[in-house]
Amino acid sequence: MTAILWLFGNRMLCKKLGSTSEKISAVGQGTNGAGRRSTAIAELVKRRIDVLKLGIDLGMSFLDTAESYEEGHAEEITGKAIKGMRDKVFIGTKFEPGHKFQGIINAIEGSLRRLGTDYIDLYQVHWPNPAIPISETILAMSKLIEQGKVRYIGMSNFTPNEFEIAQSYFKQGQIVSNQVEYNLYHRSAEADIIPFSERNNFTVIAYSPFNQGNFAMEDSKQRLLNSIAKRYEINAYQVILSWIISRPTVITIPMTMNAQHVRENAAAADIKLLEEDIQTINKTFISECQLIETDRIRVINYDIDETHPIYTTLKEAIENKFNIKPSPVDLAAEINMETILKPVELIETSDKSGQYDYDLVHGRIRFWAWVIAYNGNKRIPAIILDYTGRAD
Repeated sequence: MTAILWLFGNRMLCKKLGSTSEKISAVGQGTNGAGRRSTAIAELVKRRIDVLKLGIDLGMSFLDTAESYEEGHAEEITGKAIKGMRDKVFIGTKFEPGHKFQGIINAIEGSLRRLGTDYIDLYQVHWPNPAIPISETILAMSKLIEQGKVRYIGMSNFTPNEFEIAQSYFKQGQIVSNQVEYNLYHRSAEADIIPFSERNNFTVIAYSPFNQGNFAMEDSKQRLLNSIAKRYEINAYQVILSWIISRPTVITIPMTMNAQHVRENAAAADIKLLEEDIQTINKTFISECQLIETDRIRVINYDIDETHPIYTTLKEAIENKFNIKPSPVDLAAEINMETILKPVELIETSDKSGQYDYDLVHGRIRFWAWVIAYNGNKRIPAIILDYTGRAD
């Protein structure tokens, strides 16, 4: 079978941003990868810039970043990549959830400076924070729109209920997007967030489309993806991206430092999978969430760089000495209000003592919040992974 293409000539498939007339690339670019300013080496920074520029040339003009990514260095590198072509790109960045009103006003000045621009296309709250009223957050974002520093506002990691509450305070129009994790192994967004986006006409920005490079994939599943890919003359990663953006309101933002991979990511937007292949993938990749006793899970510094401090004990999590926002205690209160919690990710432990069954890979703050909320007496939803995947 020859690959079936969207009929957009040499242009990448674009989708409307929420109910606006704005169109953005269905496959954008994540911007992490070079490391923080104090530790990044020149060769890595140059590669990051070159890859972002290549992606833009290939039509991936939506660039997603955040003030917290690599301590602001990701924004700086993005600013260098877009220099001289600001009008050709759509920039989304995020501010930390610990900011109150004035903190948000101050935060955007830092982002504007690092990005080398005088406006942000899409300004997003990075996480919901129950310690700060969302009404205060929306008021600050509304002021930034009035000042011309922001064009559109979006949420990130918000449940439908949280999104609706935020929207109720935004009197200047629609909150246009919600950025959430969505891939073959994190499909909980299909149960609520994606249908909610279709009913209310906002965009879902799917991050971690390749599950941060971690795949718990049985041979039969890998063979299926490879078989589908072969028919379209593409690879399995392109099948995944095409599957993600096959949903009308969903776009995605893969991150890579590899020039060949960015070419593949861009080309994936031109592939329209047949409905029968989409349904086969849907039926095959069913998230198998398990309930695991929290005292059988070990929390260690596993595959975390120095810009992401973690807590390895309950005492550390409660003390929150790194001032992570929202804190594990704040999130615990939210869990007690039955806010939806996506599963944490585990691998089989390397511990030889026999005390643990699993090591925690992703979702550390959510893990400690769950332990605090239920005093360690309730099993936590988890996905068990093999720690393998494409290296970028």
